[in-house]
Amino acid sequence: MSQMTREKYIVSLNNSGITNRLKNILSVLRLSERLSRTPVIYWVSNSRTQCQFSDLFKNTMAVIDTEAGLSEIFQNKKWKLCRDASHKVLKAKCDYLLVKTWRLLPLPDEVPPGFARETPSAGGNDIDFEFHRIPTNVREAYTRLIHTLVPVDYVSEQVERFSKKFNEDTASVSVRSWIESEQRRQLFDIHRYFDVMDSMDNARFFISCDAPEVYARFSSRYGDKLLCYPKRTFMGDRNTTIGMQDILIDLYLLSKNRRIITPAFSTFGEVAWWFGQCKAEVKLVGANREHAESIRKRDYQVKRDMMLRNMFYREYLKLKSARLSWIG
Repeated sequence: MSQMTREKYIVSLNNSGITNRLKNILSVLRLSERLSRTPVIYWVSNSRTQCQFSDLFKNTMAVIDTEAGLSEIFQNKKWKLCRDASHKVLKAKCDYLLVKTWRLLPLPDEVPPGFARETPSAGGNDIDFEFHRIPTNVREAYTRLIHTLVPVDYVSEQVERFSKKFNEDTASVSVRSWIESEQRRQLFDIHRYFDVMDSMDNARFFISCDAPEVYARFSSRYGDKLLCYPKRTFMGDRNTTIGMQDILIDLYLLSKNRRIITPAFSTFGEVAWWFGQCKAEVKLVGANREHAESIRKRDYQVKRDMMLRNMFYREYLKLKSARLSWIG
């Protein structure tokens, strides 16, 4: 917290997987420009992303890397939690504006209500998973910010080296099997990938996969048509720093080809498309109601948590005001 010198701050508050964190950070960076607030990243190492921000990126931004640092804001500072960029949020006077979302947030009036088709919130002015439907000015604003994220030298060097294997016939394939989740793995159907990949004549495939046993099935089917960046630990390792660096390398490599095959509602493939300057043709795999329902539940939980936090804060202020009046 010693890096903070300005009066007003905006905090990226997402402790989920790497691409959900990155979407949140990009939203905060854009809002920080609009509001002239200092951006702060809340980045704790956990089972979803076992590393520090500085293990992946060279950017020198203020970072809160402990629960205690966040608790300090909740206990002693003037703060407000939000999950969008409405006019009301932009007018907030609090010292700390905490943005808790997995979405890329458009600014007010950039996207009309009811625009979203894939994962609409209550207002429906969302851009997540809308790809080429997203207004050009919004795409340009976020791709500019993406360029400000500077990966550590090891990541950059490996991406530069391995991407030389790609050519015009190479398509990127992002595979999310959710092997770690008993419930979500039911959403994965490898044959939907096979159907799309088999339809692409003369294609070679760079594949980013989250489980060795799943990758083995692709390898058995496509053999030397398949490219995969070699991992230093094991495929899908989110429990070590080098495992997370290799995952980031995969993300950048996915962005290097003109076609991306990605599961519907997976932010990993979505962020790869953004990192590729929104140029790639996108082929979606496996859209179904279960995915959409899980996103709606996540949005509801975020909304509920923020309402409770903000409510408790208001009660805290009332008690504090009453105590000061009694002392006076």
